[in-house]
Amino acid sequence: MLPEIAAGIAIVFVASLLFTDSVEYISFSRQWSRHFAGAVFTPIFTSIPELTVLLLAVSQDSISTGGSIALGTVFGEPLFIVLISPVVLLIFSHSGMRGMTVESEASFPYLFISASFPLCIVPLLLHFRTVQLLEAPLLLLLYPLYLYLAPVSKKVAEPENAPLFSRVTGRNWTAYIQLLLSISMLYGGSLLLVHNIPQLAIELQAPLLLVSMLTVPVATVLPETAIGAIWASRGRNTLAFGALSGEGVLYCTFYPFLSLLLVQWSFSIHVLYTIIIVSLLSFLYFLSSRSGKVALWLPLAGLFFFIAFLFISFL
Repeated sequence: MLPEIAAGIAIVFVASLLFTDSVEYISFSRQWSRHFAGAVFTPIFTSIPELTVLLLAVSQDSISTGGSIALGTVFGEPLFIVLISPVVLLIFSHSGMRGMTVESEASFPYLFISASFPLCIVPLLLHFRTVQLLEAPLLLLLYPLYLYLAPVSKKVAEPENAPLFSRVTGRNWTAYIQLLLSISMLYGGSLLLVHNIPQLAIELQAPLLLVSMLTVPVATVLPETAIGAIWASRGRNTLAFGALSGEGVLYCTFYPFLSLLLVQWSFSIHVLYTIIIVSLLSFLYFLSSRSGKVALWLPLAGLFFFIAFLFISFL
């Protein structure tokens, strides 16, 4: 089981390198802004593993088991993306104690997360099927609303080098082959991970919802976190935070919509804590990044809240 997990992590990391390399070039060739490349294009493709986990959990497992894994995936992702992944960006960036400089439009996704994610409290507290079916269309409509309202930057994401495949073959169009290959590797590597991690968690005899929140995202958050870390190491902080916050918007709108349709929700203190802390911290990221800089203390605060989550969960 552990060799499979290690292999999955290696595949996902290599795929992340190939993905970053190709999407920078494609964004430049298509004249896409840094914000669009980071907050829209990247999250849509790197969320493929999460979508796979959710659908496989619902279709292949029993109702209770599949529902717990699905909900753990939906709510565990924002927990890691907002609380843990920024710490990784901070480690890989060269900002030091100054904080991370970003373009002002990078703040909008965090505002959207802080406004939309609290809507999930309603079906969590009033876990009736009718309430779920009424709120699901609202969450579905929020993502295209986000795309419509998202600010547009004229700054283009210019690549530092040509993609690996283009350098090897001498043909620029092979960047698209590299992108497709990286997406396939993201899918295969993440599927290998999530197939083994939940089984490992079950053998530990821990609550399935909690275990799913803490194990599945380790695999599925890896692509966008690795991509964000690579961009942060290159000084492209807007792309780095966009890869995370854009994914966060998906996980506050589209994925709760799917789970409301497919899974019966029930109250969980772990999920409630996640919604409150993610919404609060996202609003603080919005306030900080709108001035053009992400304060150093914010990722550290996220790490503190994550440790508090673990303490509360296993107390």
